[in-house]
Amino acid sequence: MVSGNDQTLVYNVRLSSVGPGYITGTDVIYEPNGTDLAMKLHYLKRVYFFSSEASQGLTIRRIKDSMFPWFCDYYMTCGRLRRDKDTGRPYIKCNDCGVRFIEAQCDKTVGEWLDMRDDSLDNLLVYHLPIGPDLFFSPLLYIQFSCGGMSLGLSWAHILGDAFSVSDFINEWGLFLADLKTYGPSKVTKTVSPSQTDKSVGHSLYGGGKPLSLKRVDSVGDHWVAANNSKMDTFSFHLSASQASHLQSKIWVQNKTDQVPFFESLCAIMWQCIARVKDNDSDHEPKTVTVCKKNPQTPRDGILRNSQIISSVMADFSVVDSDLRKLSMLLLDQAVEENGIIDEMVEQDGGVSDYIVYGSYLTFVNMEGANLYGLEWNGHKPESVRYGIQGVGDEGVVVVLPLDKDSAGDWNKERIVMVTLPEKEVAKISSVGPGRAIGFDVTHEPTGVDLAMKLHYLKGLYFFSSEASQGLSIMRIKESMFYWLNDYYLICGRFRRSENGRPYMKCNDCGVRVIEAECDKTVQEWLEMRDWSLDKQLFYHLPLGPELSFSPSCYLQITRFKCGGASLGLSWAHIIGDAFSASRAMNTWAQFFSRLKTYGPLKIIKPSSQIHEPNTQSLPEPLSLKRVDPVGDLWVTPNNRKMETFSFHLTAQQVSHLQTQAQDKSVQIPFFEAFCARMWQCIAEVKDGLEPKIVTVCKKKSNDPGILVSSNGETVIKSVKADFCIADSDWERVAMLLIEQGVEENSLIEELVGRDNGVSDYIIYGANLTFVDLEEADLYGMEIEGHKPEFAYYNIQGVGDEGAVLVGPWPKDSDKDGNHGRLVCVTLPENEVVNLKIELEKNGILLGKDGEAII
Repeated sequence: MVSGNDQTLVYNVRLSSVGPGYITGTDVIYEPNGTDLAMKLHYLKRVYFFSSEASQGLTIRRIKDSMFPWFCDYYMTCGRLRRDKDTGRPYIKCNDCGVRFIEAQCDKTVGEWLDMRDDSLDNLLVYHLPIGPDLFFSPLLYIQFSCGGMSLGLSWAHILGDAFSVSDFINEWGLFLADLKTYGPSKVTKTVSPSQTDKSVGHSLYGGGKPLSLKRVDSVGDHWVAANNSKMDTFSFHLSASQASHLQSKIWVQNKTDQVPFFESLCAIMWQCIARVKDNDSDHEPKTVTVCKKNPQTPRDGILRNSQIISSVMADFSVVDSDLRKLSMLLLDQAVEENGIIDEMVEQDGGVSDYIVYGSYLTFVNMEGANLYGLEWNGHKPESVRYGIQGVGDEGVVVVLPLDKDSAGDWNKERIVMVTLPEKEVAKISSVGPGRAIGFDVTHEPTGVDLAMKLHYLKGLYFFSSEASQGLSIMRIKESMFYWLNDYYLICGRFRRSENGRPYMKCNDCGVRVIEAECDKTVQEWLEMRDWSLDKQLFYHLPLGPELSFSPSCYLQITRFKCGGASLGLSWAHIIGDAFSASRAMNTWAQFFSRLKTYGPLKIIKPSSQIHEPNTQSLPEPLSLKRVDPVGDLWVTPNNRKMETFSFHLTAQQVSHLQTQAQDKSVQIPFFEAFCARMWQCIAEVKDGLEPKIVTVCKKKSNDPGILVSSNGETVIKSVKADFCIADSDWERVAMLLIEQGVEENSLIEELVGRDNGVSDYIIYGANLTFVDLEEADLYGMEIEGHKPEFAYYNIQGVGDEGAVLVGPWPKDSDKDGNHGRLVCVTLPENEVVNLKIELEKNGILLGKDGEAII
């Protein structure tokens, strides 16, 4: 949205009118056809940016002089709308009232404006008013010039013609401006009626029926503005040539010799992404979409028309869960052209009713054939062209257009994608990348331990008070992330596979996904509910794949509570780093946010020297690693049982009591091992005689100074094997087993995963019952303007069937000896959870309602 301060960027705004050089006459009218009238609530907006060199000599006088002969050919754009007195059908009175001409100035250079990359500011360069409520005073076309270099802003009533007509129209003006065309014979006819020439197109194909791409709306009268139920927002993003080329290689149709065209491939991806940000109910998926493309049979005869091909496509399967090739082929093969029945339906009541096409269903518009860069000034093409549609319905629109003057419709060209959706859906997801370009040939090779973790994900959640959140605006968050991601550019990349199938990361600056949300509870109310299952609403999580090259490895959700507080939910692919790396990364971001850190020298990490040929000698199999059935490129742990997670608080008093018991022994037992011994016994009790004899223990490496980049190198992974009954043993014996008999297996995991170049799929968490110590993860080292989180914890997504127990710090409570509470997160098969809770209460670990149980 353009703020009041932004308005001062463009100033000295002056309005005038320009009409044809010839008098058109007093009885010339232009009759829109049915398709034209279906488009009457839509408007096209376009901005051309020209360099100072291209703009030399372009005075306002010269610009206006070139328009006089131009409008002689396009005199209908200078008319005003009327309604037939008898039928109410709109028509254009070609009365030479003229096009609105706006002059303005800007205190930015063209380069500076383009570098801001704020689509909302482009509204300052396009003067727009909708048609009505007084039709006969409403111009159909506005042209705005802003000086510097120069920008040309065009606001066009869609009833006049589609985007392809607009391009021909504006490009022809360039010929008049360059003196390559001048006055010709008058083309005025008494009645110009496209309906007489176009109306028959497609009618014989349909013979009636209702077009899916057309939606009838409540009557708007003479104020031609689409009535939305949702506030709409528009954003754009850039698709690089390398992204387009990679998309070409991924969307390959089996049993066919040709690849799916780029537009259909991209639309399939966008369709699936938009379906994912709708409500989680599959009934809310957009199952029907509209596709608008250039009609190659439209003659270039200087007549304005809405002749683009409008098709509908309907899916009878889940879009979210579909293979992208299937969606692409649906768009390519099952599109039903509806121009003819649109025209018929609008004509049924004489063109009096009101309709929309863009946004009646989710709409995809292909602008690659519109020749956007065909306008030349002084022999120079535009530096950039921005394009948008005003009056989009609630289902939204996606417009694909070429990025630069040399782009065409092939795969290896850059594109700009403009997206208009309900504001609440746009706000759910955006991307932030490094402030500096990393380069085109930077890659990161995961180690064997990294690859062993690829089916696991970390989820971290931080709650901040209203006082801490006062300056936590989304703009400031994103600005600080630009600096932060210069250091952590690895998490902005996307995964690929090498020729031998080994995954690696392409550091291509694609970015971290940022999600915004709101909650009608206060932070305190949320925490007091103690319903850990609800916390999943504060994370945005998608696994990596099935299209790895489009899957972010990191999501950050900012949720604002009604008290003014906020939560930060982190979803982090474990392949890029362990919990110690993730928490340090978040703590580093907080330093950038609090302006304790700023830009430093760019540090590109060289390819890891740890990747080496695997040892061919016979090595023991690591007990902590489990090979699973291949998952392909959808990196999700394949469970045989439905898993459930619950959490509970160990009070400082409970921790103190357990440590007192442990210190009474001849060998001092640390808290973590003492507690894990108790948990191992309780879990063994509910396993119905199948108690886990092997467990995995994950802890921070002792005396590790911390690694400056994200990795899985800070975690030591050990296996512990018992040759006695766990449930019937003394807990001290189990604790000593955990302390003395743990076998570190990091190097074995590295060797085993490397044997097949990292192609096989493994799990660690839940391969055995797994205990994870996160007490040294420094979760409360994250400070926002001097404020620590009210509460923070991490958990693991993608735990195998044997389950996992995570132990992390609790924020505040402590006893007289300085012992602090702990938060315990347990993930087990669903059918074991109830019995485990009973066992934990029986053993005083899980507090009952009276809160008096002691371990």
